[in-house]
Amino acid sequence: MIKKARVEARVDLKLKNKVISVLRKLDMSESEAIRVYFRQIALTKGIPFEIKIPNKETIGALDEVKSGKLREFNNFDDYLSDIGAE
Repeated sequence: MIKKARVEARVDLKLKNKVISVLRKLDMSESEAIRVYFRQIALTKGIPFEIKIPNKETIGALDEVKSGKLREFNNFDDYLSDIGAE
């Protein structure tokens, strides 16, 4: 007989509702999704997707996006002209 264990987690309600909406479209319960996730962790011996800490350059770019400091160009030639590459 297979022994079963209970897993509990607290998540943001909005996130939970978004996830449930997706799972319903896949005809999958929250428990089934968690079992699939756990199986993938066991099979891959790690998180089954890439998780990275952003480097300084990426953090800088994200900060620019958040602050609205990005410049827009009408075309690629305008961009090249702006950076001095001709």
